[in-house]
Amino acid sequence: MIDHIQVVQNSCANFLTRTKRFDSASEQLKKLHWLPIKFRITYKLMMMAHKVIYPNNMASPKYIYKKIKPKEHEHITRSASAPLIYKLLIPKLKTVGRR
Repeated sequence: MIDHIQVVQNSCANFLTRTKRFDSASEQLKKLHWLPIKFRITYKLMMMAHKVIYPNNMASPKYIYKKIKPKEHEHITRSASAPLIYKLLIPKLKTVGRR
């Protein structure tokens, strides 16, 4: 699927720069400052992740922000705020048999 879209982008780049069909499209993409489709998809995903992690005036998509934002009724406990290494090293207390 990505290859088909890349062919369309290459054709558009050749059309806009008025070059022949079989000329190198990568040079035309560089002239137009266009990313190839594969890298454009990666760039868009990274930008969306950045906007979610570092929200700036709610710039991230609302459906993603709602999935990761903390709920109002949740509260932070001391054990929840402890670093993960302590949680792994300190064993949990266990009860021994019936009392």
